Amino acid sequence: MSSPIIPATALCAAPSRVTILLHGPTGVGKTSLLRTLDPTTTLSVDVEAGNLSVQDLAIDTIRPRTWPECRDLAVWLAGANPAVPADAVYGEKHLDEAIDKFDMPEGPTKYRTIDLDYHSDRPPVL
Repeated sequence: MSSPIIPATALCAAPSRVTILLHGPTGVGKTSLLRTLDPTTTLSVDVEAGNLSVQDLAIDTIRPRTWPECRDLAVWLAGANPAVPADAVYGEKHLDEAIDKFDMPEGPTKYRTIDLDYHSDRPPVL
């Protein structure tokens, strides 16, 4: 298996994004910051079925409950991985299936912010 070479012109033409991970103890203002964001472009990923701190916000929420649902969400948000075969997990076929499953015509491009709130004493592994 070989990885394709991506020309610099393609990289420069791709839309740029800023990714920020906010992690900290309870009470430092993570949820307060979330409340300042545009609710029409924010997606809340509720992995614990308990986003009580934002239940009063009118933001889209998705609640993956199984590992396959989390994988579907990951490929839907990030797109297919060109380094894996088209019919493998995270490949083009997986992406097509996830798009059908989420049934959202505008896709994840609607969202500028994705909130993943979970409770743990350890940071997530990215």
